[in-house]
Amino acid sequence: MLDPSTSSSFDPEPFDRGPFDPEPSVPVAAWTSPSAHRVDPRFTAVAAAFQALYRKPRDGGGALAVYLHGQPVLDVWAGFADVETGRPWRSDTMAMSFSTTKGVTSTVVHRLIAKGVLDVNEPVATYWPAFAARDKHDLLLADVMTHRSGLHRVRGIAEASGDLLDHRRMAATLAGRRTEDTRGVPAYHAMTYGYLIAAIVEGATGRPFEEVLTHGFVNDEDGRKMSKSLGNVVSPQDVIRQSGAEILRLWAMSSDYAEDLRIGPDIIKANVDSYRRLRNTLRFLLGNLAHYRDDLTVPYQDMPELERYMLARLAELDALVREGYR
Repeated sequence: MLDPSTSSSFDPEPFDRGPFDPEPSVPVAAWTSPSAHRVDPRFTAVAAAFQALYRKPRDGGGALAVYLHGQPVLDVWAGFADVETGRPWRSDTMAMSFSTTKGVTSTVVHRLIAKGVLDVNEPVATYWPAFAARDKHDLLLADVMTHRSGLHRVRGIAEASGDLLDHRRMAATLAGRRTEDTRGVPAYHAMTYGYLIAAIVEGATGRPFEEVLTHGFVNDEDGRKMSKSLGNVVSPQDVIRQSGAEILRLWAMSSDYAEDLRIGPDIIKANVDSYRRLRNTLRFLLGNLAHYRDDLTVPYQDMPELERYMLARLAELDALVREGYR
């Protein structure tokens, strides 16, 4: 990783004393130290753009971490956690998270688009017929995805605050509403975006949104989600380093994609054993072919019926595998 002070495209000064010149009332010592910052040379421009966000005290502070292929390439922070006291923003400063699930729900939609299940240029009513009410029949999925559906207001859609937690009830209410005058104009759907997306996904797939969301996720051997707190995270890099990339490929090939995937020490060990048996079988077969000569070939018509049957099945398997790799 790069020491910020050695980068020609990254200005380390704001991270040395803070993102902007401290005011007289704020001691220089209160500014964040750059000692723990991590800046990969490829991401100096990103670090500089982040740095530019905090030029004045009223801008507050923040942190940014970027991972590339599972490896940390950027970990920086700047500004103040408390401007009045001069308390700087540090690597462990707690912050509220807002709208983080919008990225998750949008990713689900993009995955379904890639599979041909959804189309951004298709009316929402194609997947969710009830949505066509009140002149919304021609409103497109693209309108919802870009916050242009005119259904951003939440006032009046819930009788009680607890109703906001029932996304199907909220979706049914939104389906029966007329769009606002902001239809076609970007207007942040802070609360309603998730309701709309979940209903569209359920209508297109016929499955509960939570099942579509987790489908294809990799859990531990007991079916629990992986998390650092549980200590059940399996890193692909660790599997490759300890057992080889072929073990990971064999696991992926033999997993049942109809359900959430599972992996753990016992499953990895079972795949290692299967790989060894497969490798030893192939070595045995190749060993028997090592001294092959054309004059030893038995004409097909002279072969026993069982051997002809096995060759026929092998030809079918060969054709199937070749087709799968096209």
